[in-house]
Amino acid sequence: MRHKISGRKLKRSSAHKKAMLSNMSTSLLKHERLKTTLAKAKELRTYVEPIIHRAKESSLHNKREILKKINNRKIVVKLFDNIALRYKNRNGGYTRIIRLGKHRPGDSSNMAIIELVEEALISESKPNPDKKSSSQKNKPKENKQIENKSEEKNKSTEDSNSDETK
Repeated sequence: MRHKISGRKLKRSSAHKKAMLSNMSTSLLKHERLKTTLAKAKELRTYVEPIIHRAKESSLHNKREILKKINNRKIVVKLFDNIALRYKNRNGGYTRIIRLGKHRPGDSSNMAIIELVEEALISESKPNPDKKSSSQKNKPKENKQIENKSEEKNKSTEDSNSDETK
């Protein structure tokens, strides 16, 4: 019995499985989408999500620990600079598995797509300057009018002050 033994064997030796997961995680982080079997996708999720979670805190130790699992430095740079920032406010669930209705010809294995979940970077908190709602359109004009009136008052008080000093 396999009590308390986590993970799937995937009919491979442990070294082959480790190399396969490393290569698949590199491909997933590079292309952000990968088509594979359902069992491999589920196993890959447990391998990639801790890597992304560790990349959210940029430190030398974390970079070295991730480089042990992903041997491509360009992908690690992309992970820390782009992907980790995308998931800064997310606590988990960085990947999505979509089951395909098709079975692979030959062995009839269930196929799936594993992809990184799209998360908006800063666009949600920052309004787009090109698009303005009706309430935003009126506010800047009012502010300009108020500024113009206050400038006119300041000029008139300065003129009256300069007249009094003469």
